[in-house]
Amino acid sequence: MKRIPAMLTRRVTHRFSEGTQNRFFCTMLARENQHELAVAARKFGNLMIFGCWWWLNNPSLVEEITRMRVELLGTTFIPQHSDARVLEQLVYKWEHSRAIIGKVLADQFESLARSGRRISGKDISRDVNAIFSGNVDPDVEKEAFGAGAVEVLTKDGSVVYATLTDGDFFGEIALVLNQTRTACVRTVSYCDLYRLDKEMFDRVLAHYPNIAAQIEAKAKERNKEW
Repeated sequence: MKRIPAMLTRRVTHRFSEGTQNRFFCTMLARENQHELAVAARKFGNLMIFGCWWWLNNPSLVEEITRMRVELLGTTFIPQHSDARVLEQLVYKWEHSRAIIGKVLADQFESLARSGRRISGKDISRDVNAIFSGNVDPDVEKEAFGAGAVEVLTKDGSVVYATLTDGDFFGEIALVLNQTRTACVRTVSYCDLYRLDKEMFDRVLAHYPNIAAQIEAKAKERNKEW
């Protein structure tokens, strides 16, 4: 797998067609290159574009570029990347980026629902998983995108109610039943966790009553057990 330096798309596009045995990660620093790069990624399956680097890494441009990529590429790109060496900087970048990416995905599902398409929970889970962890080669995914696991415990940590893994969720009791949390969660390995605040949670579920009913049922079930 090769990683090429950022440069003008017209000077590098021909490299992506040399053979599918060569895989490319590519990002570009200039706003004016983003559309051409996305078109190239649509043409060549061996090109994976990623991230919003440096001066592109601000909320308005992250949203603009992410929307364009979703419209052209679906979930076949890596939405964000940071080469930050300082933890606080990495956390800051991800805090604003994940909210924007979540908003873009929610808007896309809303648009599909308005067009008459039925959206299931499986559809949402599939696309969220694809864009955050399923859009890279398996050998890269094993190294960089471990799903991890968490334990759900009593508040004093003496009893483990359950172990949750890839695709599970937690925190729904507080959101659905409007009450304080009934348990604590502790990671047992490195995890990729994605968060929906209550406003976004309510916004998405308002359009998908079937999913809302499933989550409410799970919240009530867990509230009795936990």
